[in-house]
Amino acid sequence: MKNRIDIYPSIWRIIGIILAGSLFVVGCYLRTIHPRAGIDKLIGYFGIVFFSLVVIIGFVWLILSAMRKPLARIYDNRLEYLIPAKMKYEIIPFLYVEMFVTVKVGAKLIRADYLTGVSKNTGIVNTLVPVGKVCDMLNERLEKFWSQPMLSQPLNRAFVTKYLLTMGIEPWCFDFDTTSKPDCMVVMRDGDRYKLIYIDDRGAGKTLSNHLTENDACRALLENFIEEEVFKSQHGLK
Repeated sequence: MKNRIDIYPSIWRIIGIILAGSLFVVGCYLRTIHPRAGIDKLIGYFGIVFFSLVVIIGFVWLILSAMRKPLARIYDNRLEYLIPAKMKYEIIPFLYVEMFVTVKVGAKLIRADYLTGVSKNTGIVNTLVPVGKVCDMLNERLEKFWSQPMLSQPLNRAFVTKYLLTMGIEPWCFDFDTTSKPDCMVVMRDGDRYKLIYIDDRGAGKTLSNHLTENDACRALLENFIEEEVFKSQHGLK
């Protein structure tokens, strides 16, 4: 993809992890055969197991690097980071994010701070990449995302329509104040309130959410399609 930035783990950092882990395994093994005290053997065996896992993880990342599997992918509207155990990418849409920060949780890593006040740690850690530099790249993309006219001001149907069409969403997939389109998401005015409705293939409507303002209803419509696009990307459907 043209605007995608792929973040790969540093080969030298991975090799460093493998070598350091191997040295610690040897050190722990020597501790088991030449214990100074009874507990030394226990510590040695525990160390062998722990640092062997570190070495294995290092080799996993080495293989993934050889396969050209990015640690993270930065798009114009989201971050995707790899979870090796699942061989899947976890996705964080920028629409939910206030900013990205670096924090120390054992290792230094990147955390996404959401607009709702909660936060989420990513799998981007300083043992594999320079997290400060990657964090700056993420915040730069995030700033560009929020500087878009349709997102930097109150949302209405004109802005949302423009944004969804820019995303490549077909015009028949969404509408406003109508129930005549099958298989369509609709923002419907209901008195002095608004609701987001899904019209199925048979023309039956299902209310998905209720909102006090058009801005909130339009945002719900936008979020619905962003989540759908994220799902398609995550499962290889697009």
